[in-house]
Amino acid sequence: MTEGRYSRQEMILGWDQKKWGSMSAVVIGDDLLGQQVLENLVATGLGDILFIGEKKNSAEKKGYYPNTSRDSMSDSAVDFLKKVNPEIKIDFLDWPLRRKSLEIFLEKADLLFETTNDPQTKGMLCAYAKEKRKILIYGSAEKYRGALASGKNQEYISEMQELQGSQGIIPSMIIGGMMVEEARKSCMPYAAEESKTLKTLFWYNLFSKERFEKQNDFHATVQLSGKSIVSVGAGALATPCLTALLLEGADDIHIIDYDIPSTSNLSRQIFYYDAQGRPKALVLSEKLGVIRPKAKIRALNAKLVEEKEEGYECITPEQIKGLSPELIVSCLDNFEARLILNKMGMPLVHGGTSFRSAKSSLSIPGKTLCPDCLFGFSLFAAEEKKRDSCDAVPEPSIISTSKICAALMAGEAVLYLSGAGEHINGYIAYDVFEASRAQVIKKTNICNHTEKEK
Repeated sequence: MTEGRYSRQEMILGWDQKKWGSMSAVVIGDDLLGQQVLENLVATGLGDILFIGEKKNSAEKKGYYPNTSRDSMSDSAVDFLKKVNPEIKIDFLDWPLRRKSLEIFLEKADLLFETTNDPQTKGMLCAYAKEKRKILIYGSAEKYRGALASGKNQEYISEMQELQGSQGIIPSMIIGGMMVEEARKSCMPYAAEESKTLKTLFWYNLFSKERFEKQNDFHATVQLSGKSIVSVGAGALATPCLTALLLEGADDIHIIDYDIPSTSNLSRQIFYYDAQGRPKALVLSEKLGVIRPKAKIRALNAKLVEEKEEGYECITPEQIKGLSPELIVSCLDNFEARLILNKMGMPLVHGGTSFRSAKSSLSIPGKTLCPDCLFGFSLFAAEEKKRDSCDAVPEPSIISTSKICAALMAGEAVLYLSGAGEHINGYIAYDVFEASRAQVIKKTNICNHTEKEK
């Protein structure tokens, strides 16, 4: 079953799976941000990981890993992720994070990740990393904001002190994915032109009009209960995006997909580790149902088509409209299917990734540009029409960019479904090769390629 697990990563110029698999890392902090860093490391096959947290605070911590007989979310995370990737070594250590003795467990690590909201722990880790010349990436998150920096830049610790309270799933996914990417850049850059480790403090803020600024520009009361969501696709984007929406309160979801998991999916789609040969839509609905048992999550094992086709269980745009969704979440890698959704004239969150980048947009007919106008779907549809499975994608993505994209999508979905009104006419772009890492690309015009929202 493990054959081909890393085949997508190994296609990337500059990726060295043998080197990555021989490295060791310590993740300090076991709340949502630490869990997201851990998940990225496990899925990509980093060889030896120590996850350190404090069980005395376990009641305050959230997560989405299935409960086990263990007594904390940290134990549950480790138990689950060991099943996701049995090839790597992963352990949890319950230890006071402010104690100087913590350094004993850091000596042999190649990579250090500090993920708490505690400036004292951050300061201690930065001083240690500087003295020992260790690669350290530190980050923090609250409900809808998060930030990260390189351990070489200790001056940002004081600014991050305002990130307090419970860590939210959306910023934790974004910052967690980026922290792993920043560490990877320090030891295994993809190409000579790749921008090196961050020189400044990076912010994500759902309540900023620019999304990547510290200060709030508006506030939204998040209320997703009773909002009908249809996800078309159940792969590397849908898995984390729908998980995030569930944790934010979504409880009415249809999942449409006709694919089954392959071995090469396992490094990006963690819920399918035990589901080879079963329909993705069905498996994902079951796994999400464990996270939130009272939610209505329904699976449709069907292919999206404009008109019925022979040989497949199919679903048409009219049938999707019959589900009365308030928002469609496009988690597709098929441009022909993306165009079908584009023509439906319904509110749509779209995402797409490569190994180095992610783009996300919210399309509101009559108010924004459609995804085809933004990204040129029509130009790619003919080439993609021949493809039946994401295994044929010539430029693969990895879990880090997939999760960053999925969380960006979830954030825009939260704002739309909550009626915040602060929507971007354009798209959000992340690129690991760019010095700023992420930006909002705004447009001033709208298009008439879809029906106006009624």
